[in-house]
Amino acid sequence: MTHRTPPTLATALLKHLGPHNPALLGDLSETYQSRPSRWWYWRQALSIVWTHTWTSVGPSAAWSMAGMTIAVLVLEMPSLLQAPLHAPVRLTPERWLRLAMYLVPQAAAIAVPIGFMTWFVGDRSQSSRPNPTLALLAAAVGCVATFAVMGWLVPLSNQAFRVTLVDRYVMKGTGELSLFQLRSVVGGGESARFALASIDQWEAAARYYAVFAVSVTPVAFAIVGLWAAARGPVARRLVAVAVASVYLGYFLIGREWARSLPPVVVAWLPTIAIAAVALLLRSSPGRTASA
Repeated sequence: MTHRTPPTLATALLKHLGPHNPALLGDLSETYQSRPSRWWYWRQALSIVWTHTWTSVGPSAAWSMAGMTIAVLVLEMPSLLQAPLHAPVRLTPERWLRLAMYLVPQAAAIAVPIGFMTWFVGDRSQSSRPNPTLALLAAAVGCVATFAVMGWLVPLSNQAFRVTLVDRYVMKGTGELSLFQLRSVVGGGESARFALASIDQWEAAARYYAVFAVSVTPVAFAIVGLWAAARGPVARRLVAVAVASVYLGYFLIGREWARSLPPVVVAWLPTIAIAAVALLLRSSPGRTASA
């Protein structure tokens, strides 16, 4: 009987995103000889990948959501607590809740990378370690989503927050400009700057570069998480708490202290620092997690 080769791409997906089980691949290939349907093989491959992905992600979903929720609350609370002090009109519970919702995109863009890291801090056995390919693929998707949120959704929600706070239209500030508008301000000189908003060039440039810097942090945090997953429970949790605290603190203290530095350095500093720490920790010897 002529040997039929299973679909190459589907087999590659199984090898890289599915469970490490050569016997399973052998059984599928053997069954494919008697049921030579490419559609059948693809359905089996996708079903196995999906089941394996859910099994890997599901147990740590609570950790990831907890990490993102805490990060969002930490980032939102200062603005929400100060809102009544700056509002010219009385803030009703309904309006206060709307203000909180408008702050979610900005906080979530910073919290999502922390969620990727806390994905790995739950109790894991040797067999349930995260698949590096799957983890980095998920982080790449997170990068694209964060870029869209930072570039367009955050400016819209920031402007809505300001309008709701004062109950009238207000001129856009730096935080309310979209990515394209920031690019016009940064590259268009004084005329473009004053045409769009009353902001300084340094702040506009810092926010413009921050859109790109924050967008790639899911990958940096995923690398930290992959390292932490190979350590003991105490070590990986300490790493997660320490890295998340420093990252959140950087955004909470503001950028006024760094105005003497180039905007691109200020924007990229936390991302580069986390990536550097992740690579150093990844290359350092350590105790692996117990099975």
